[in-house]
This record gives sequence, C-alpha cells and structure tokens, in this order.
Amino acid sequence: MNFSQSIEHVFNNIDNINGRASRSEYNYWLLFNLLVRFFFEILIFFEIFLPLSLLFIIQLVFIALNVSVMVRRFHDINKSGWNYFWCFTVIGIIPVIYWLCFKKGDDKKNSYGKNPLK
Repeated sequence: MNFSQSIEHVFNNIDNINGRASRSEYNYWLLFNLLVRFFFEILIFFEIFLPLSLLFIIQLVFIALNVSVMVRRFHDINKSGWNYFWCFTVIGIIPVIYWLCFKKGDDKKNSYGKNPLK
C-alpha cells in the first residue's frame, strides 16, 4: 500500500474500527499526521490567523482517525484495540510502539478478518 492509498483508506474508514490495517497503512498515516501538524505549526509560527473553532474541529477529526487506524492496526496483529491503554503506563509504551509500528501483521485470516494486503 502506498502513501496516497493509505491516507485515502484511513479517511474512508473513519467510522470503522472493525477489520485490519496493515503496518504500511499505519506508518504512512503517522507520516501524514506529522506533516499536517508541522504545517499548522508553521502557520502558527508565522502568526497566520486561523479560527480556533477550525483548529478544534480538525483536532477532533484527527483524534477519530487516529483511534480508528490504531485499533485496526492492533487487529492486524491479532490483538484487541484495548491494548492501547498500555501506553498510559511508563513501561507499556514500549510494547505499544513495537506492536503498532514494527510488528508484522498476520499473513493469514485471523479473528478480526482477512489480511488487508491481499
């Protein structure tokens, strides 16, 4: 899955926490998320006026998108989306980062659906 396909897939599945998201989809989403945040930081740095209501709405949309793709990424490695709460502990952030960014998803169908890359 390439960059544009990944971003399109995440936006199309904003309300879907069922199914699976591949490692490439999640990592490309993280890159896109960083680029968008960097863009808004530049606007703020140069004091370009943006209504706070617009920034608030964008933040809410990105929170929903992040939760959706994160839960589907956990499903890809055959784990429950509730495992995200491990990152609220000091030591738990390490396995969460490993699971989301580095661990290869199941090649075959698992309890959350078929392989998203096939």
